[in-house]
Amino acid sequence: ETSGNPYRYLVKQIAALVLGGIAAFAVYRTDYRLFGRPWVVYGAYGATLGLTIFALFRPPINGARRWIPLGLTMLQPSELLKVALVLLLAHQLARKSEKAGDPERALVPVLVFSGLAAVTVVLQPDLGTAVCYVMLCAVLLWLAGARARWFAFGALAMIPLLAALMLS
Repeated sequence: ETSGNPYRYLVKQIAALVLGGIAAFAVYRTDYRLFGRPWVVYGAYGATLGLTIFALFRPPINGARRWIPLGLTMLQPSELLKVALVLLLAHQLARKSEKAGDPERALVPVLVFSGLAAVTVVLQPDLGTAVCYVMLCAVLLWLAGARARWFAFGALAMIPLLAALMLS
């Protein structure tokens, strides 16, 4: 089952840990203002959303279309989309709050970008990651200072959506 190597999964996990550590160190050494530039924010979101959509057209693996094979490993672009979505939502909220003094001015773009990512991931199907995107959106809106009534409206809007998902 492990292609003759009992340490196959251990080696894969150690390789992922090393690559993740290198990526974390690279981000640590990068000037944080780079992550606020529009070309970085929209480029990261567009590239990861594009890869997530590309994964939809790949052959299914265990009934889901979440992965893109990369030689010895697999890429799950919806995980990278989480980071790109945080960058994009924070950029939108900061820009609108700075310009108008009201984070709720960013409500429509924030909901559109989060909704587009969530719908794309639900089609894979990966409901857990879609819920994560919605929660990221809610947390960033809360931290930006959005009023509680918008969260009540959002919770009410989610009831029919969750009912439809549960019945399907």
